[in-house]
Amino acid sequence: MQEVGRRCRPAAARQPSRIEYDAATRRLDVWFTSGGGAYSHDGVPEAIYRAFLAAALKGSYYGDHVKPHYGSR
Repeated sequence: MQEVGRRCRPAAARQPSRIEYDAATRRLDVWFTSGGGAYSHDGVPEAIYRAFLAAALKGSYYGDHVKPHYGSR
């Protein structure tokens, strides 16, 4: 039975295990629980970093607000 008016968004499969930010260079480094190296993003405003830390679903926030807007290396 489908609930009327209810919206669901799948949780991100990968959750960050470590997040580092350098305010001087505006570089954000993110590691994930699935392993591998860090994803580094340049030019990230501090407000985005703070919102990322505060997000209840960090994997979703990363996928929506960081990854598509700030180049990764």
